[in-house]
Amino acid sequence: MAIGGHAHGQYWMEFDDAVRYWFDEACGPVTAERFGDIDDAMIHELYHRSVLPMVLHVSGRQVLHASAVYIGAGVVGICGVSGAGKSTLAYALQGRGQRVWADDACCLSIAEDHIDAIALPHAVRLTPEAFDAVAQMPRGDEGFSVTDRAAPVPADSAPLTAVLVLEPHATPDAHEAGPVVRADRLSGKRAFAALLPHAYTFTLDDPGVSGPMMRQYMRLAAAVPVYRVSIRRGFDLLPRACDELLRLLDATAVSTSPR
Repeated sequence: MAIGGHAHGQYWMEFDDAVRYWFDEACGPVTAERFGDIDDAMIHELYHRSVLPMVLHVSGRQVLHASAVYIGAGVVGICGVSGAGKSTLAYALQGRGQRVWADDACCLSIAEDHIDAIALPHAVRLTPEAFDAVAQMPRGDEGFSVTDRAAPVPADSAPLTAVLVLEPHATPDAHEAGPVVRADRLSGKRAFAALLPHAYTFTLDDPGVSGPMMRQYMRLAAAVPVYRVSIRRGFDLLPRACDELLRLLDATAVSTSPR
């Protein structure tokens, strides 16, 4: 469990009565104070998984609770609540020749003339069942395995070209007929409302933080295609789900004019 607080530009996050991290809004050094039973490996994991996204957020970046995949010439974010299948889908797409860009935290640079995703360190975080299912998927000629660390992203940043917001499928029967993926493109207020619950935020009490954050998410919702996506459950359907999503994203890339 994590708790945190801030005052006078200083922030802190504490985990399980074992370690507290200190940082500031200037994105300076982060200090870890150990006072419980926790090893160095877990201190580093908590930093990368939970603290670094908040450090970037308070310094002016926006961070989505999302996995992300580099597809074509840009990055596609995959949002969803915990357990929605973000990581599973990202690594399944890697088996189809794409590259996992982020897992659980997708950092964004949002400006008037561009919206870029910034690469962050990440590790494979899948349940044993999902790991086995993805590892056993047939791979394309240019596909990478789930553990292949030789699947580097091509740059430190790349344009964000779409965001998928995963939601539960209305009918969980894996044997129903029809497409595996259902996608509804959102716009305006609907896109903004779908994105905001997946935003990392330390506090909304400070207008100096919340005001720019809201404006940047409105810019994101207006400039980048946002889809509400539901995928029929079943690891055996992952290959079809990946193929249908890649066709959708190819069509989006063709129909979307440059920003």
